[in-house]
Amino acid sequence: MTQFLLIENEAVQELPEGVFGNVTFEAIIIFYAAVATVHPSALLPSKDRLYHVQIYFSGLADFPWEVLPELTHLYYLDLRNNYLTALPPVLSPSLTTLDLGGNRITRLESNWSAPNLTVLSFDYSPMSEVQHGFFWSLPNLQRFWCISCQLGQTILNGTLGFHSPALDLVSLEQSTISSLESHSITGFTADARIRLSKNQISELTEESFRPMLEVLSSGDGNIDLAENPVECRCSMAWIVLNPDFLGSVKGQCTNGTDFQDLDPEVFQDCI
Repeated sequence: MTQFLLIENEAVQELPEGVFGNVTFEAIIIFYAAVATVHPSALLPSKDRLYHVQIYFSGLADFPWEVLPELTHLYYLDLRNNYLTALPPVLSPSLTTLDLGGNRITRLESNWSAPNLTVLSFDYSPMSEVQHGFFWSLPNLQRFWCISCQLGQTILNGTLGFHSPALDLVSLEQSTISSLESHSITGFTADARIRLSKNQISELTEESFRPMLEVLSSGDGNIDLAENPVECRCSMAWIVLNPDFLGSVKGQCTNGTDFQDLDPEVFQDCI
């Protein structure tokens, strides 16, 4: 068999030990189901061919993370919208996509080993802490999603210190962010998109944003600040008077004026 599929089922609450016997699968897909736990033996018989696991919009509260090193063909793991609270360091030689959005995970511990991971998502999670050095073990990460997370009103230095030459998207929309320390987001490429739209940022201070714009202005990347209450006053003259910096920010002032339409001559008096 190639696929196990369980949809809209409230009767099955677990995948117990030996549930599949010696039957193996390439894909296991469960959604809108009551499954709360998965025994390691439900996955291990398929370790040499299982490449796709989806358990989403279900009741999953516990997952056998310890078997991931043995699932050497697993590249896609989607556990969105469940009840997971704990996330130990993920150790997977093959995983490329991991989606844990909509769970109850609050902390990311370092010491992962996922050298091929390219996409990591925690959208709509109460994520409040990222251990320093977390991203250093993700050398090929391309996209990090944390929409509507709870990293705090001020993103602190070292929180999002990426370590991948391929990183081109950091998504932090709708996260009630009002300010960033100077080195809170680092290690992205010059073509990266830093999405900070729909937050509470009112001032684009040079201390906070210059380090990012110095990188992005050398490529095609940008910072998206749409739908923030940005006051376009003298505090952002350093952006408006630098065409390269101005071309790397997207957004509008509180009066509706697009950043790109701001008149540099008006800001000359701020110098």
